[in-house]
Formats: sequence, structure tokens, C-alpha cells
Amino acid sequence: MKWNSIKWSNILTLLLLYFAFASCSKSEDVVIETPLEAYDNGVFMLNEGNFMTPNASVSFLSNNFQDFQASIFPAVNPGKILGDVAQSMTLYGDKAFILINNSNKIEIVNRHTFASLGAITDGLSQPRYAAALNGKLYVTNAVSKNVTVYDTETFVKLATIPVNKTIEKVVAVNGKVYLQNAAYGSGNEITVIDAATNTISTTLTVVDGLNAIEAKGTQLYALCGNTTETKLYAINTANNQIVGTTTFPVSLANARNMDIDGEVVYFTKGNGVYRVGLNETTVSETPIFTVADNDFSTFYGFAAINGRIYVSDAKGFVARSQVTVFSTTGAVLVQKETGIGTNGFYLNN
Repeated sequence: MKWNSIKWSNILTLLLLYFAFASCSKSEDVVIETPLEAYDNGVFMLNEGNFMTPNASVSFLSNNFQDFQASIFPAVNPGKILGDVAQSMTLYGDKAFILINNSNKIEIVNRHTFASLGAITDGLSQPRYAAALNGKLYVTNAVSKNVTVYDTETFVKLATIPVNKTIEKVVAVNGKVYLQNAAYGSGNEITVIDAATNTISTTLTVVDGLNAIEAKGTQLYALCGNTTETKLYAINTANNQIVGTTTFPVSLANARNMDIDGEVVYFTKGNGVYRVGLNETTVSETPIFTVADNDFSTFYGFAAINGRIYVSDAKGFVARSQVTVFSTTGAVLVQKETGIGTNGFYLNN
């Protein structure tokens, strides 16, 4: 469940909808298509499915929009299912690691063929996000508040790193692992792990409302949005020092869903999509484009990839999501019906 993108006032509504429709699996409605020869040169779209129902799925859309499949895992692996709530996906080498939150497992597939390679279950406690570095997979666990570390070839658990605080997104860069200590729109810390020793080296403090971290080169960017302000931080990963802070206009307080494409940071506020250059110090209050407001379903999934912006409307989890691909000027390029609760987009080239 992509809780960090949901307003506090919507959490109860989301829970009620999840439980109301948990028994109504939509997976049986998906036509099993003939697998493609390869799932390269396109974007995986992760569909988390209904809570407490094993109907998580992955869709695929080619970069030229000519090939689309709504549910590729059972097409390639007959008789197998992903499980209950696909939270996130990490691509590394020739593998894709799919974190299945409520099933407490990580499904591993070949990223080119999507053939199943096995699964990780050891040490998982509501896994959320993962990042890979030097042959090791670092996984955040919501319940235990530990980071578990696995060998990306053998899938064996190598270590457990106690963090003892909220841990959500994770980024591996410059020999270090950065953890977002924030969720539900609340939190103001980033924990830094030394990957050479698998120990915590320091903690960085930002303003409350940390909701996204992402690396660009050897620099880490963090977006914090709360009801009164939004700030974008640039962090030098060589010394873990904050080297830049951009304060957004007051009208853009509570910004969300940061994604970096090239030299541009894209983000959302309300039902609008905005942008700011990495080297710019002022942020325009005019959105690039807006989408229909559908409460918590709006921007349930968001990504900026190679000059295109991918957006999903989760349709309240009572129908398959609608994914729309926009140009960076807001022109609609294509729309597709994917799976239940599309929450993420992952380029596979």
C-alpha cells in the first residue's frame, strides 16, 4: 500500500474500501495473453491489488506503445501468482525483485523474460522498498523496522540491520544506503548506512513531511512537503552534507511524488503536475498540466521517464486502474487499463 502518498484524511476511507472489496478479486478478469519474446524497451507497471487478496499483478507497455499486456506474471508462469499487495519493484542486473508486502515475500523474476527465479521469505516483516548495491539487496521492513540484506545471486539473507524507527523508501548511492524515516506524511530524518560494514553511520535532519528521496549522479535529493511549506534538499553523498535547499512558494505547500528525469524534478500538488530544474532556485506556481481529482486515487502512481510522465488513477480500488502517459507539456500520448491499484512505473531497457 502506497501510504506515503495518501492524505491523513483519506486513510480511513482507503481502509474501508480495501476491506469492502478484498473478497472481490479482479485477477480472474484479466485475459492471459501469449508472452512477449522479451519485456525490454518498455515500462513495467506495478499493480498492488486488493488488500488481503492475492491479486497483485504487473503490466507492461513498450516504449513505442505497440505492445501492452495487463498481467504478465501468470502469462509467463502458468499457475503461479504474485500474492497480496505488490508494494514496489527493484531492477538489478538481469533480475527484477518484486516486494509483496502482505505476503511477506520477494518474488524474483528475469527482467527480460519475466520467468520466475525464486522467492525470498527469510526475515521479511511487511517489506516496503529495496535498493541494490554491490551484489546486495537492502530491504526495508515496516513491522520489524529492520533493514534485511540479501545476496542478489543466491537470495540468502546476509544481515539484519536494526533501525528502530519508521523506514520507507531506500536509495543506494556512492557506497551508502539512505533510508527515508517518514511515512503517512510525517517524519523528518534520513538514516545513512555504510554498505561496507552494514552499520548506521549518521542521521540527517530535514523539515517534517519527508515523502521522497532519489539519487541523481552522486547527489541525493529529498522532497519534504507539509501543510505550511515544501522544501527540496540536495545532499552531497561524499560527506552527507546538505549543499542546497530550494523553498517552494507557499501555494505549493504539501507537494508530493517527486521524480527526477534528466535535469528536471517533477512533482505533484493537489491534482497538478509541476516542474523545477535541478539548478533552478525558483519554482513556478503554474502546473504543466492537471488531471481529474479522484481523491486518494489521484496520482496513486507517478513517474517521469525519458521525457514522458506516467500517471495512474487507482479508481478507488473497485476497478482496474487507468494509466495515462503524458508528454512533458501535458499532451495525452496513450491511456491503458492496467490492474488494481497501479502504484509504480519502472523502465526496463
